[in-house]
Amino acid sequence: MSDRRPPELTVTNRLPSVGTPGARPMGNIPVLVRLLLDDGTEMWRPARANRWTATQVLVVWQNDSSNPWSTQM
Repeated sequence: MSDRRPPELTVTNRLPSVGTPGARPMGNIPVLVRLLLDDGTEMWRPARANRWTATQVLVVWQNDSSNPWSTQM
């Protein structure tokens, strides 16, 4: 069986979780996410706000829009 999931991007502006928003999605709000990568570059991706706490938001995006297996949080 081949691995359909591409390697994940290493995002340096990701924050450690300060709480748990729970296991169930709270919404599906369209957002733009700015990703700072470990090689010093940045990229912007369309994303979805999926869960949140009072201070943080969990966003979900795809590295490759043509590959549904490329989802990252």
